[in-house]
Amino acid sequence: MDTMSIQIAVRNLIAHKFSSIIVGTIITFGTFLLVLGLALTDSVNQSMERTITSSLGGNLQVYSQDAKDELSLYGDGFMGTPDYGEMLRFGDAREVIEAVPGVKAMVPMGSSSVIVSNDGNELDSCINELRDVVDNGQQEMRQELIAKIKSIIADREAEITRGRDVAGDVERLDKMLEQIETIKVAGFWDGLDTKPDEVFYHLDTNIAPLGDEGKIGYFRNLGTDITRFSQNFDSFQITQGTMVPEGERGYLIAQRVYDQRVKNKVAKAFDKIKDQRDTFDKTIENDASLKSEAKRLPRQYRGITYELSTADSRMLNDKLKSLLPSVEGTLDERVQAFLKVDDSNFDKRYDFFYETIVPMIKLHWFNVGDTITLRAVTKSGYYKSINVKLWGVYNFKGLEKTDLAGAANLIDLISFRELYGLMSEEMKAELNSIRDEVNTQDVDRENAEDALFGGSDSLEDDIEDDTFNALDSNEGEQFSHTLLDTTFDAEDIDNGLAIHAAIILEPGIDQLQAKTDIEKAIQENKLGLQVVGWEEASGLIGQFIVVLRVVLYIAIFIIFLVALVIINNSMVMATLERVTEIGTMRAIGAQQNFIMKLFLLEIMILGIFSGLVGSGFGFLTIQWLGQVGIPAPSRQLIFLFSGPKLFPTIGLEHILIGLAVVLSVSLISTLYPARIATRIEPVTAMQAKE
Repeated sequence: MDTMSIQIAVRNLIAHKFSSIIVGTIITFGTFLLVLGLALTDSVNQSMERTITSSLGGNLQVYSQDAKDELSLYGDGFMGTPDYGEMLRFGDAREVIEAVPGVKAMVPMGSSSVIVSNDGNELDSCINELRDVVDNGQQEMRQELIAKIKSIIADREAEITRGRDVAGDVERLDKMLEQIETIKVAGFWDGLDTKPDEVFYHLDTNIAPLGDEGKIGYFRNLGTDITRFSQNFDSFQITQGTMVPEGERGYLIAQRVYDQRVKNKVAKAFDKIKDQRDTFDKTIENDASLKSEAKRLPRQYRGITYELSTADSRMLNDKLKSLLPSVEGTLDERVQAFLKVDDSNFDKRYDFFYETIVPMIKLHWFNVGDTITLRAVTKSGYYKSINVKLWGVYNFKGLEKTDLAGAANLIDLISFRELYGLMSEEMKAELNSIRDEVNTQDVDRENAEDALFGGSDSLEDDIEDDTFNALDSNEGEQFSHTLLDTTFDAEDIDNGLAIHAAIILEPGIDQLQAKTDIEKAIQENKLGLQVVGWEEASGLIGQFIVVLRVVLYIAIFIIFLVALVIINNSMVMATLERVTEIGTMRAIGAQQNFIMKLFLLEIMILGIFSGLVGSGFGFLTIQWLGQVGIPAPSRQLIFLFSGPKLFPTIGLEHILIGLAVVLSVSLISTLYPARIATRIEPVTAMQAKE
């Protein structure tokens, strides 16, 4: 188009202000929405990528090509143990993959579920404390402990009585109730003076087992090289305790698990209310979930009173008298009154709880530095138990308040393999030494009958031989082993199993190209592995961004479909208003092609101007949001935002895509009105003028 055509197009747009304003406003708004949506979607995608690649998944994941299930780092939401296959010698794969240009490191991994439990219960603790008090002749404290034991037993009696209504083994529960009746007999507690040994024998043997069976936790573990894990995942940090020393067996528990699954139940309730009030500005009065939590809190008073020693019970009772002078009654009643919280008293009581009560109770049912027992079902279907030291608590920076990023506790890879069901070389060596001591020998299938019934000097030797052959096979995984050594070296990691592994790329490396190069190296070395990106490896969570994009594109399609209809109608009306003008142009020699090009030029000028205005609004909006941040209204969005706020960014590609789409829609919507204009004859125009 020449300069004159552009001048005519601009003049026409100015001359028909009303239709130009309508169409321009639609284009401006559409461009604004498109640029804003593209920038926000890509920002969420980048944030989620940062979350997964820096906390658990790495840039890529590699696992067996024979896997029956697709890798899902955060679980697939269904029951059962997925089959990801095995890498029997992790070191072979690591050596090949880390040699690929752009690969920074490869971290071995394997997921499993374990059971963690604590021994004993509050009743045990009270009976043991009573024994010490009796031995020391502390008469006053004795009565307080007896009252506490009676209170615990009364609670258990109520639970057992309620359980009789639904239990199948009513006879067993009746026997438990009979045991409870024995300590209600007049003069029973007087026996602490006359026959204390008999009384404590009865308490230990018949009464203590009536208490709660202790706490049980079902945890998800990630077996890995913890040292390599901490070095290659940038957001990893220790919050309590210390890092597991390199080459040592050990356990790190996720902060969210430690706070949500291991913490005292009263403390958890206080924490939940405070977190919701501080993070999401909720109130007990107006939020239904917080109101329900506050209502339940007084009923959890035993989470405090059962944990107190006799001396601490007295001390807390005195402090609560000062804090709540109007409340009369026992310590239990004062604690229940203290736990009746509302918006006006919550902050003060939260501080009192942590400053005064927490030092008197066990805040977690196991602590950093403790040796804990992990139980798991091995690959062969048998239970396996090992003892590991809890070295510390960890989380990922910026993701402290999201559950998904702290869903797995870390255990050293050697211990993971034992729980998985593989015998270490150390165990095999010990087994072989035992076999040598008893002089066992291998027998093939054809000679088994002769060896068992006629070929051996004794049947015992043959039985022992069969037993050790079983131990030496995969079925030997069923046997539980104690830890033979708490240390290992790098060769132990490389020479053993991993289920899958995270691949960390150097900064700036293109993920798709790296994936192609790694797949080529795997194929050339016949490793039998497959490589997936972080989106696929994160399962349903990783597909969220795909869903988000689909929703965005559908919304944009609907918006522009409506815009197309409106623009088309507006241009048709404008065309009908310009019949005389167009007819005059035709009369003085303008061809149909010129009229068509003129209409398209007008919409292009209007589209470029309005599109730039809409893009400018979108750019300024994203820049502002990038400064103030978009708060995450839920913990799930904290994970997607890679922190409590999303700080979106915008790139030139978002503006260019927005302009291109808007101009395309505008031009398409103008084709029909322009075609109508080209069909206007000069005679018709002159008649319309008359």
